[in-house]
Amino acid sequence: MNVLFCQPTLDRTGSEKSLLEVVRGFRRDTDHGLYLLTGTDGPMGAAFEAHVHERWIVSAPKLRRSLTIVPSYIASFWRVYREIQRIKRKHHISLVYIN
Repeated sequence: MNVLFCQPTLDRTGSEKSLLEVVRGFRRDTDHGLYLLTGTDGPMGAAFEAHVHERWIVSAPKLRRSLTIVPSYIASFWRVYREIQRIKRKHHISLVYIN
């Protein structure tokens, strides 16, 4: 089973740390293909790269920051959606986890 994790940033917050623990758990317990799509890069990028097969960055602002800029959010939503579809076709993704 191939799993695609979607995370807005790779900062050092609780969200990223929790997701990294989930990814580590998957790698330790199974031989699934793990992939990561993020909206921006950040200080935890290298830590994630050590545990996923491939990582992509697609320009997408965090939802709570972009609600005031509706056209920007809509455009970024479609960029992320198209990238997820492309990745799913290439890697036969079974599960998409969006944080």
